[in-house]
Amino acid sequence: MKDSAKTSSKTLWLGGLAIFVVITMVDQLLKGWAQGLDAPIVLGWVRIFPFENGGIFGGYFADLHPWVIRIFFSVLFGFLTLGGFLLIHFLSHKRVPRLKWGVILYIAGMMGNVWDRMTTGKVTDFIVFGESWMDAMAFNFADFVVFGGAVLIIVSIIRDSALIWHDGDQRRGYWVEPEFQIRLGTLFVLTGLAHFTIIALYSFTFLKVFISGDQSSLTLNAEHIIRDYLIGLFVIEGGATVLTFAASILVSHRVVGPLVALEQFIKKMSRSSETESLKLRSSDYLKDKVEMLGRLMAKKIKDPRD
Repeated sequence: MKDSAKTSSKTLWLGGLAIFVVITMVDQLLKGWAQGLDAPIVLGWVRIFPFENGGIFGGYFADLHPWVIRIFFSVLFGFLTLGGFLLIHFLSHKRVPRLKWGVILYIAGMMGNVWDRMTTGKVTDFIVFGESWMDAMAFNFADFVVFGGAVLIIVSIIRDSALIWHDGDQRRGYWVEPEFQIRLGTLFVLTGLAHFTIIALYSFTFLKVFISGDQSSLTLNAEHIIRDYLIGLFVIEGGATVLTFAASILVSHRVVGPLVALEQFIKKMSRSSETESLKLRSSDYLKDKVEMLGRLMAKKIKDPRD
């Protein structure tokens, strides 16, 4: 059973990588072919002719600087890819192929357009639906792949909900201690929000000063402004990173501390004839479970026949 699961997981990752590469290549080849057209190809109410979309989400924010769009989409794609890989990993023990392949298709389709954004700052669309060019909606091959992946994900969530959300063997899943995991996850989220808030306030203040500041600030060249911004950013983020590391020590102490206390308790009980009980701090995570385990271990040590 385990060998079969490993084989299935290996097939998924290798197949996903192959699909990712093929879809990206096909998308770029089709865009290159469309860009070489001299006249539109009309197929009923569908026309094939290239034009570049410099905006975001249907042409919005087309006036943004191309490098802003490049960075935005690169970071967005990085988050989506990491989230997709984590989702597939979390569901590795569940038989929900539609959801897994849907995620892979969605990410592969996104890559086609993100590649355009990273290289040129614009996306080439060439499949046009609509009667007039002004009101038409344009797509490309990558858009249809994204749509197909989204459909698979939605269908799987509806049809495979019992397999996704429920598991008879809970230990095989990753949602095993909801209260503890929610508290820990909330702490990580709050830490991320704190980082975001600090950087957002700093960036807003910096931009506010240099955009609407006095004439002395406006005479500085772009290189000087960027240098000052990066120096301040590194200092602020460096301090935030140190505080985050300190917070991680505190959290890990509350998680690992009870296990260390349990280990010391078992060693002490094995050397002494006195009966004691394991007592943990009220702030320790999983306190009740570790104390219950300590009572069971003490009982076992004192009377091995039980």
